[in-house]
Amino acid sequence: MDDNKGHLMPWKADLGSSTPPTVGSAFALALHEDKLIVGGSFNSIAAEAHSSLAKVDTVAGTPVSSWTPNVTGNVQCLLVRGTTLFAGGAFATVGGASHASVAAVNASTGGVLAWNPNVQGNAVQALAASGDTLYLGGDFSNVGGPVRLCLASVSASAGTLFSWAPAAFGPVRALWMEGPDMVVGGEFEMIVGQPVRYLARVQRVTGALIAGTPVTDAKVLALAGDAGKLYIGGSFGQMGSSPTAYLARVGGADGAGPSVTVVAANGGEHLVVGTTYRYEYSATDPSGVASVDFELSRTGAGGPWTLLAAGLPNTGDFNWVVTAPNVAANAFLRVTARDFAGNLANDASNAAFSIGVPTTSVGPRVGDGTLVLGPNPARIRTDLRFTLQAPGRARFHLLDVQGRQVWASSELELDAGEHVYPVDLRGVRAGLYFLYFEHGQVAQTTRLVVIR
Repeated sequence: MDDNKGHLMPWKADLGSSTPPTVGSAFALALHEDKLIVGGSFNSIAAEAHSSLAKVDTVAGTPVSSWTPNVTGNVQCLLVRGTTLFAGGAFATVGGASHASVAAVNASTGGVLAWNPNVQGNAVQALAASGDTLYLGGDFSNVGGPVRLCLASVSASAGTLFSWAPAAFGPVRALWMEGPDMVVGGEFEMIVGQPVRYLARVQRVTGALIAGTPVTDAKVLALAGDAGKLYIGGSFGQMGSSPTAYLARVGGADGAGPSVTVVAANGGEHLVVGTTYRYEYSATDPSGVASVDFELSRTGAGGPWTLLAAGLPNTGDFNWVVTAPNVAANAFLRVTARDFAGNLANDASNAAFSIGVPTTSVGPRVGDGTLVLGPNPARIRTDLRFTLQAPGRARFHLLDVQGRQVWASSELELDAGEHVYPVDLRGVRAGLYFLYFEHGQVAQTTRLVVIR
């Protein structure tokens, strides 16, 4: 991928499967000098035989033919330390020699090293290193003889086992070092004898559990960090007090809530019972917006508030099927946004709006029909609602203040009755516009404000 534009580059290194007719899979990537090391489950790369571990040219996508530490099984994690490549996964042999679940390879030549900590179990799925200490995470029960439940540390040079043993009762899928601590993610239900699930922090020297890690409701599969911030990926829907789908950030200096602005309904609108109304808002935060809640008051700006939806992703809008009871100029919307640090902030409509039956004479009269434009102001979309007493042709034009057309509908053949016509405003700049409505031989103009 082009890292500036996100475009796919003309680079191809297709993986062949060891279980045809399916294609091969890549589970781990690492860079060594000017080459890319690929680990996974495959029997060929770019049509050249390589078993689950290969080295590829980063420009041409062609494999290095002489680099062949063939793996019987699959490779799930990689770590390059100087001239040594550590590979973990679910395998029994590497280069024809017995190496269960973890092995060391000369990153330059592909030669398999004698290093072997003798892991017994299903797989090594995560690696991290500091100095001569290599940390292993995965699904195993024994390393070199002594019991080690899913976590262990060994000498990166000799493969000998260290005393570090914060037992995890369930597979460990990710490791991330933060100073003297090790952050552990996975599928475990207990760690260091405590009922801590999926995400934990332990000391790298003693293995003691450190309190204060956010509680998540499902497994953690990936970890990364930067400047005191920890990024977490997995299959969870909740991180601490924040509903958040699959990706979260914790830590860092973030004591303020998001910036939230209600766009529509923001005062003066008339929502028709039984129709779908698009609420619009904006919400931003340096750490990202984890989720958004929507509440409605039918009794003024002071509430009480009825929850319409909770924990929605930050899309900028929410479609609500308008329900009774009706309320005349006393309804308010409140939008609450939650960032990944758990901070909350909200905004409510600037003025009241109404909920009720369709209006019969709201907006400018156009021949034998009426026009309602809303939301107005609008950000993403506005809807043209109008009633025609007789069938006929109609067309809409959106003009800027200099009279230039920025949007136009096709010519519409319409029956008598009520109509709703959506106008997509995502390509329209903020400003004042005039909607020009033609129906039969009559035309009328009304104003529209677009905001960003």
